[in-house]
Amino acid sequence: MKFIQNILFEKFFQFSLISSVGSVLSGLISFGVYLLLIRYLTFEEYGIYTSLFAIVGLITFFSHSFSLYFTTIGSLQKNGKISSREVLKILKVFSAKVLISVILLSVLLLILKEEILLYFPQFPFQYFWFILLLTFIALLHPMIDGLLQGLQQFVQLTALSLFITLIKALGISLAVIYSLSLPYILLAVIFSIFILYVLSYLLYRRYPTIRIRKNTSKNVSLYLPGIWTYAGITLFLGSFFNTDILILSHVQNPLLVGQYAVQMNIAKIVLFGNSILLPIVYSLSSHFAIRKDSGHKIPFQAIFFSLFFSGLMIILIRFFPQFILPLFSKKNFSPAENILIIMILTTTFFSLSTILLHYLLSYRQTIFLIPLIFLNILQIALLTLYHNSFFEIAISMFIIQLILLFIALTFFLTYIYKQSWKKNLSTEFSKQ
Repeated sequence: MKFIQNILFEKFFQFSLISSVGSVLSGLISFGVYLLLIRYLTFEEYGIYTSLFAIVGLITFFSHSFSLYFTTIGSLQKNGKISSREVLKILKVFSAKVLISVILLSVLLLILKEEILLYFPQFPFQYFWFILLLTFIALLHPMIDGLLQGLQQFVQLTALSLFITLIKALGISLAVIYSLSLPYILLAVIFSIFILYVLSYLLYRRYPTIRIRKNTSKNVSLYLPGIWTYAGITLFLGSFFNTDILILSHVQNPLLVGQYAVQMNIAKIVLFGNSILLPIVYSLSSHFAIRKDSGHKIPFQAIFFSLFFSGLMIILIRFFPQFILPLFSKKNFSPAENILIIMILTTTFFSLSTILLHYLLSYRQTIFLIPLIFLNILQIALLTLYHNSFFEIAISMFIIQLILLFIALTFFLTYIYKQSWKKNLSTEFSKQ
């Protein structure tokens, strides 16, 4: 009971509660839109829709790294270690790089058109232009979002997220009501993300400016491991739930990809809670890291909430499948209960791993990038060899995430032990 009482009065719980209220409302709206989509779109169209966002997810591996990078910058600004003028300068430089990258990517797309169509023979080429638009917006927004997280503007972020979810839901609903095609649905998604970026930027400009006379640009390199390190880590973390779709898009038809995506998306509801926890874990841990203090309680609190959410999901599907599974059923297809439980355990392992790894990253511990690379290679090999049934794919993903959790725990416990040993050593010296 004392452990739970301590959690309830922590800042972590307060931020989690604020974010959870808005995220639950946004999640319910998004869930309603998702159910609308899987009933309106054919499995072939939904397979294309899922594959498209999987490709965007891999191309924009920088997006989450941008978010982490700018969260640390926001934490520096909040602690008076960097001026707002310096932050805006960094923001402009990164935005220019994003624009140039997307232009180069569009040129590359035209040059490699035939090769792309050979790899994705059933994927209409015109959808790749939507990929470019999504890529541009998906790389811009995390920068502002990260700054606001670093400044701990969680109430404002929650309100913005809810507002934009409503706009996106309205756009997709209108497209369905008027029987518009998939491209119009994609445009509704792109428009909503763009509006979110504009509003987030305006919100950041309203944050009180702290006047700092000394040069603060050195603090950026002092407290950050570097954007390429962030990029590598977020690439290999993000690819775990993108490469499966891409490999299936290559070896299977869109119908089976769509059916697999429906089942995996049910399991990914676990990651809904994870999406609430990770920004708070990283933001608070960054503040502790900047102050050279220990914040090892934070990941344990996040794990507590994550396990609670995952356990609730498993109980609902195991004991009340007659209420849950029909929501995702369509025509002659219904998600399999046993495969769903394996997938939920898989996403739970991933959720726990990312909490631990984000904590380590906030303290500039990045050595775990090396095993991440090898684990991604192993996943590609397993899925390439074993993809003939949903069970084979689910077991392959389960094994990979179990190994990832072992890696994350090993590095986390090693770091905690080293910090504890250093603290005890310094205490002994001070006594002498």
